[in-house]
Amino acid sequence: MRLTHYNDIVPGVPPHYLGYEHIGTEIYFPEYRNFQLYQECYELNGKESSKCINSIFHLGVWAHRYYMDRDVSHSCKYATTL
Repeated sequence: MRLTHYNDIVPGVPPHYLGYEHIGTEIYFPEYRNFQLYQECYELNGKESSKCINSIFHLGVWAHRYYMDRDVSHSCKYATTL
């Protein structure tokens, strides 16, 4: 299982269009810093769902800083540059 948040850029690296696929269940939080609303997405025939994080254009650096309503940027060495 993996958690994805709003337009976080990290779950899209490497890009889906290069053939990279995540497997398993995805819990997607589609709104910025709203962790009460979520969607569950499941792979189908070994392919990553296109209904969660892959349904949007993700370029969000700020969304990567917050998971489960906690600022997790202290976990990254260069978080202060975000």
